[in-house]
Amino acid sequence: MNNPKFSINTYDSDGDIVTEGIFLHFGDTSIKIATDIEGYDAFIEHLQKVRGELVESYLNQ
Repeated sequence: MNNPKFSINTYDSDGDIVTEGIFLHFGDTSIKIATDIEGYDAFIEHLQKVRGELVESYLNQ
């Protein structure tokens, strides 16, 4: 899998903001993960917390 890319806000063809936020892009899929840096930090913290559960589930499949 390629590393995700990021963007800040989405814009229309005139350059006007359509949706404010921080987005991660996985190929053709974009996911809004936060509205600000504090939300981004919370998202990363959550991913770190669920890592243990993910590893356990993966190893027990």
